Amino acid sequence: MRRSSLLAAALVLLFATAAQARQEVTKTYCMSLLGRKADAAQVKAELLLGAKRMAVAELFGEMVSSLSRVKDFTLSEDEVSAASAGYIRLAGDPVYRNGPDFGEVCVTITAYAEDEDFRKLKPVTLSGKKCLADPNLTTARLKEAALSQALSEALLRYEPGLEGVSRKRLGKLVHQVKLVKAGFLPETETYCVEFEAQVFPVEVAAALSSKSKAVEPAPLVRTLPASAFSASTVYGNDTPNYGPQNSRLTETATFSNWSAAVNDGNQWLQADLGQPATLCAISTLGRAVQYNQFVTEYKVSYSLDGAAWTFVKSGDTPIVFAGNRERLVEVRHDFPEPITARYVRIHPVGWNEHITLRWELWGAYEKD
Repeated sequence: MRRSSLLAAALVLLFATAAQARQEVTKTYCMSLLGRKADAAQVKAELLLGAKRMAVAELFGEMVSSLSRVKDFTLSEDEVSAASAGYIRLAGDPVYRNGPDFGEVCVTITAYAEDEDFRKLKPVTLSGKKCLADPNLTTARLKEAALSQALSEALLRYEPGLEGVSRKRLGKLVHQVKLVKAGFLPETETYCVEFEAQVFPVEVAAALSSKSKAVEPAPLVRTLPASAFSASTVYGNDTPNYGPQNSRLTETATFSNWSAAVNDGNQWLQADLGQPATLCAISTLGRAVQYNQFVTEYKVSYSLDGAAWTFVKSGDTPIVFAGNRERLVEVRHDFPEPITARYVRIHPVGWNEHITLRWELWGAYEKD
């Protein structure tokens, strides 16, 4: 009797452990096809990504939200959610069907995550040591250089695929850096540092992804259909003459380019790129004909799903980009780091005479 009781207890423990090791959810995601021009493969891919992101929200929940609150974390919550979709596993095949509304299609998936998937969202501790000698450097600069090299070398030991990523980007991947030891070796000019720090696998994965997608940037806005553009307001509600579809940088034939209904800081112009792209720069121009209207300052926000938005920032502060000083002279700015987005908005902050602009986004669509 005692033996069978012990066996039963062991089986209960085994199944309890298995239940903790795998968590499963069923999610349905729908989207409208009205006004869209997309092939079946693209629609299926978007549906599947949407369903996976819903599964991420339930399976990983607070883990995803908490990552975006880590100081100096380089990914937004939306980007963490998108990257985490790669950790979602499917039980069986997705089921595609027509939705309840006219022109709507849906997919239902059963998704699950294992313990190893949850571990990918948890921090990993790195440690290392570096010694340098350079009589031309002050002690402070020597300490800074030794620590920078030690961090880079530790990251490359952790993930050799980061080779070729800029030192600046590598520096952003380490958090909560703690110096264990620092100082000159006795009776030498050699300075040594030992450290401990944290790195997040999902952030490293994003850096690797950006590296693999590095290609020659191309203009992406000019080829978009009129339906890809939207705006906060349109001057006089006259969409044919002042609508956002007139905002392509190359547009010179219409009466005006995009013009806002009012001049205030609440206006925005949006482009839907159709699928995620890696973006590295933005260009602007003023109105092509007649009036001397242009935007002098602006901010840029971006999103993967059109719901969660993040501003292009320097540190924690949204960047205010310098716009045009002459309406017909193009001004281009590189982003501090490439961003991944499907939806992009430009938010005018300053303007001359009236908020009117043309724009271009430079980058490349993500590789399959």
